Amino acid sequence: MGSAGGGTPVLEVVSQFSFAPDLPSDLTVPGRLYDALKGDLPEKRTVADSVQLLTADRRVAVQVDSHTLTVRHLRPYPGWDTFLALTGRVLEAYLGIAEPESLADLSLRVLNLIEFPGRDHVEFGEYFTFYPRVGPALPQELSHFVSAIEVWASEGRDLLRLQMSRGQTPHASVLLEIACQPALACSVLLADWKAYMVRAHAAAGSAFDGCITDALRARFGR
Repeated sequence: MGSAGGGTPVLEVVSQFSFAPDLPSDLTVPGRLYDALKGDLPEKRTVADSVQLLTADRRVAVQVDSHTLTVRHLRPYPGWDTFLALTGRVLEAYLGIAEPESLADLSLRVLNLIEFPGRDHVEFGEYFTFYPRVGPALPQELSHFVSAIEVWASEGRDLLRLQMSRGQTPHASVLLEIACQPALACSVLLADWKAYMVRAHAAAGSAFDGCITDALRARFGR
């Protein structure tokens, strides 16, 4: 995914699967999934109506809700191939236990934290092509901001959401979130989940590269 897929900016990457509610919710699924994955995810906790399975360092979290499975990896990001393999292992275990018949939806989300240590302000236009713009009559120092758009990707088959906001760090930083999902629900077959994630990853990577300038690429050593 360019710098977003293997470099330092990645703060969190998330794959999510929603399954068609063909069968009633099975309350035993989270416990059975924990039994299957506890060698890699030894911690289990309940949050509201969800069950989370975590690694000892809590950098990897699998969340099980009613008909929804989420796989999350925090920084340091191990790279796309490793994350895709992790998602595959978790999904395979889930499918063998819950036995859903079809996918309702799926998505890939990458959250990038782009930091500028030692600086309390950056000129967005120097480093980004996608950023909040305000008129010359308004103050240019933004205290807080959220700028978001949705665009078509993959020849209209997917929706790509780009969102930029201020990072929560002592120095200047920007959160750039990129999420990709099918434009039509129920349009991806369960057997095709991996091919879709590869497509979504490529779309998100192209979007990341399109959001930044050569000056920011240089900061990443590209």
